[in-house]
Amino acid sequence: MKLAPDENKDFCILERYQYLTKARCYLSMGEFGKALALLEKLRYYAERYHRTYIHMEVKLLGAMAKYAVGGEWREDFLAALREACSYRFLRVISEEGAAAQRLFEAIGKGALERELPDKEWRARILEDTGKMAVRYPLYLKRQLIKTPDFCDTALAILRLQAEGKSVTCIARELSMKESTVKYHTRENYRKLGVSGKADAVLAARELGIL
Repeated sequence: MKLAPDENKDFCILERYQYLTKARCYLSMGEFGKALALLEKLRYYAERYHRTYIHMEVKLLGAMAKYAVGGEWREDFLAALREACSYRFLRVISEEGAAAQRLFEAIGKGALERELPDKEWRARILEDTGKMAVRYPLYLKRQLIKTPDFCDTALAILRLQAEGKSVTCIARELSMKESTVKYHTRENYRKLGVSGKADAVLAARELGIL
């Protein structure tokens, strides 16, 4: 971020891709107001010079920022989807992975079917986005997790889960009750911001815990 161009000084559109990366950094840091301010400048450029791909990215990222702060995000998100569908673009949406998947889940199946009648494209975008979300479950999700937050027992359970061992096997190996293993497992999921073993292992690896 220290080397990124400063959008509050001389806004240079030649740096547009760095600005888009910076907007994503703002989102991951929880600085949603700064992200929206920067995206608004990029939106003006994209609309004035008919930069379709950037326009879709800006709307999508803007929807993510508004969703995070409880603003009205649906129209931006749907507009990005409709535009991507009209060009049969996939990666502009799917590469946002877990961040885009949260919006897909929030908007609901019915709205997607109404707004995106192209069944084939709709199925493909959901599939590709889902695959990316599995690979990077914490993408653009603000995390304050530090290794010290996990006690030795919690880390041991995570490591054994990564080896594919069941609750019963872990309890036996660590000489503890299954209920204790389940408690630490729930706490691990909560701290990692996930809901299942596979995502917990991926998130822990991404954070360097495993």
